[in-house]
Amino acid sequence: MGRNPMDRPVEVPKWDVALEALITDEYRRLKRPLQVADFRRLAQAHKIRFHDIMETVQLLDRHGRWCHQGTAADGTVPGLYVHSRVDEDVAERGAVSWSPRGPA
Repeated sequence: MGRNPMDRPVEVPKWDVALEALITDEYRRLKRPLQVADFRRLAQAHKIRFHDIMETVQLLDRHGRWCHQGTAADGTVPGLYVHSRVDEDVAERGAVSWSPRGPA
């Protein structure tokens, strides 16, 4: 007897794919990397919790889908992620921006 296709494990995304689509669309619309102020504006405009957006950005960054860039000579931003959350003050002081890796 054949296996039921419903018995296969379902891969669950590690981040919110709807928020990934939202920020990717914003990146394409603005044609530049996104900063904290952009994510705040999106959160307010779409009635989404800002920290939910930033958690998605952090997960995309950690899993190599997006990357961040800071103003340090080597592009790093020490202290950007604290307890798996973006430190907004560090991000703003360091003029951190995020963009997709590869074509968006």
